[in-house]
Amino acid sequence: MISFFIDLDGQEYQDLLLSVTSDVRSRHPERFQRYFPLGDTHTVLPSPEFYTQTVNGVNLLDWTNAFLANEAGWVDTIE
Repeated sequence: MISFFIDLDGQEYQDLLLSVTSDVRSRHPERFQRYFPLGDTHTVLPSPEFYTQTVNGVNLLDWTNAFLANEAGWVDTIE
C-alpha cells in the first residue's frame, strides 16, 4: 500500500489525496481530471485491468483515450 510509505492509514491517505487533488482541480478544471478507483493498488497501467477497470460506469481505457483526444469523456471520476 502506498499509504504505508507516508505513515497514514487508508482513510487518512484517501482524505489527503482528495484534498490536494481537489485544490489542483478547482484551479485548473479544464486541465486536470482524476480517475480514482477504490483500492490499495499503486497503478493499473501495466496490468490487464487497464482494459477492463470501470469506475461509476466510466471505463479506464475509454477515459484515457478521451484524455489523449481531448474529448468530452475525459471527466473527473472518483469512486
